[in-house]
Amino acid sequence: IVILIKMNNQEPDQQTIQSTVSSLVEKAKEIATEVKHKVEDALSIKPPLEAEKNVELDKLMGTWYEIGRLDTFIEDELIDTTHTWTLETENQKLFKVIIAGNVKALNGERKAFEGQGVQKDNEPGRIDVEFQQPFKTEYVILDWSKDHRNLLIGSDNRKYAWMLSRECRIPEDLKKEYVQKLEEQGFEVSRMYYTCLLYTSPSPRDRQKSRMPSSA
Repeated sequence: IVILIKMNNQEPDQQTIQSTVSSLVEKAKEIATEVKHKVEDALSIKPPLEAEKNVELDKLMGTWYEIGRLDTFIEDELIDTTHTWTLETENQKLFKVIIAGNVKALNGERKAFEGQGVQKDNEPGRIDVEFQQPFKTEYVILDWSKDHRNLLIGSDNRKYAWMLSRECRIPEDLKKEYVQKLEEQGFEVSRMYYTCLLYTSPSPRDRQKSRMPSSA
């Protein structure tokens, strides 16, 4: 440390040495924290999710009602949320995604976010989605009901998940099945946020009160 100070043409007085030591210690702490996070991320890596294999993209188009989700920052505080997918005519694997919802309450400000999705060539159950904010993730279709009216989507990093339906409701047993499937795959289902008004509390203005247990 003294050599470094002398190289900067400074006299190594006690105060300067202490200040330099403190700076080096803080920098070492930052590096240690960064390394710790990288190690934790590496240890928490989970195997890729198994996606549905028979996915016809055109049948996914239209409006989906969001039953519940693991929050993304672009959807933060949105309820009564819809996902509208529109196929691009020139590219049958490319489609427009619009997520829209009311902020905190049914009469809250209506916000919408637009992005694009593209179905992977060799894995039809995987869709790359990117929004302008930017927010980019991969939709992994975990379950698509036989009548094509209910959809469960997750992400390989287990941070994001969506329960979608053609109506603002799904059978209770199916909802529990979806929650169980997410939990078995390593998702933190206690964070599941039920956004359809049929599943929120009587006071949707209170975000915490609008959260329901995953077993509800």
